[in-house]
Amino acid sequence: MLVHEPEWLTRHATRPTPRCRRRIDRLDPCPANRSSARLDRMVVTLSPMPDERFAAWILAKTLQYAESREAAGETPAQARATARESEAVNFPDGRPLELHRVFEIIADGDPVGSLWIGPHPQHPDGVDWWVYQIEVDEESRGNGYGRQAMLLAEREVAALGGVTLGLNVFGFNTVARELYASLGYEVTSLQLRKPVAPADDEKPE
Repeated sequence: MLVHEPEWLTRHATRPTPRCRRRIDRLDPCPANRSSARLDRMVVTLSPMPDERFAAWILAKTLQYAESREAAGETPAQARATARESEAVNFPDGRPLELHRVFEIIADGDPVGSLWIGPHPQHPDGVDWWVYQIEVDEESRGNGYGRQAMLLAEREVAALGGVTLGLNVFGFNTVARELYASLGYEVTSLQLRKPVAPADDEKPE
């Protein structure tokens, strides 16, 4: 479960966690490259997650979020606890919170990923919105679906009266960070961490 960290999971060792935000004052077209050419021939849409697939999606994202937390430096026990807490807070009774939207990313009628957006976790005023999770299925990556889904998310937020769309991304996830930067997201805060060795008098003999 991704509370604040959208991702296409990669496994790198860097630990900074940027928080990014983009004002929704214009909608960028996809760049003129191979992916956008394929999108010219394919229709990419967002469709509400069907009930029959929702429970399996929650389970998969909870496990995936725990893996991400562990990759970012938490112990396995801490990562599992964080993921379980996230699920309980964000999906009480197995359903999204009010105003939250969970979509399937659809390309030419076939689901190729998922997107979860909702009001900002610290500012649930309907002005600032948040990407809680976005993922394109591994076999469907490299076709521009993630970029198109983010642009569609901006339209969805704008239609709901939102002004900004923000997100967190793990520092090790360079692919996602490059995508968000290319879409105009700017870093608004950055968390850093370094392991600290025990003091000499505390080292075991």
